[in-house]
Amino acid sequence: MYKSSKYNYFVPHRNKIIYYNSLRHSSFIMTMAEHEKIQKLFEDPVSFSLEFPSVFSQFHNWGFFTDSYTNEEAVFRYLYNRDIVFHSDYHLVLVNKAQKEFSPKFTEYATKHINQIIYSKYIRRICIEWRGFC
Repeated sequence: MYKSSKYNYFVPHRNKIIYYNSLRHSSFIMTMAEHEKIQKLFEDPVSFSLEFPSVFSQFHNWGFFTDSYTNEEAVFRYLYNRDIVFHSDYHLVLVNKAQKEFSPKFTEYATKHINQIIYSKYIRRICIEWRGFC
């Protein structure tokens, strides 16, 4: 069986509707008339899949429908971890909101932290942003 994705968005734009699935980054535009017809089909994914198998298959490929047993949150977490957590880039942002210099102790701890990251795992690129007062 099938269900509609939790990550579907339908955005009005210049007398048309933008269809967007944020999990798969799929998007396209439909006229208002097409949108009204498709939305009726979205109400019953099983009937949609039986009556219009090729159209439904395309929507399924784009991520607008998922299998009823699919845990989309788990897919989202996996994609996040794959792209962010297990990535070999390291991005560190140091922010000083107070209007004074970073203390020598803070600089020492920041240096230790950066060294630990560099020596504990493979880092392809490192980006350090320093924001605030110096």
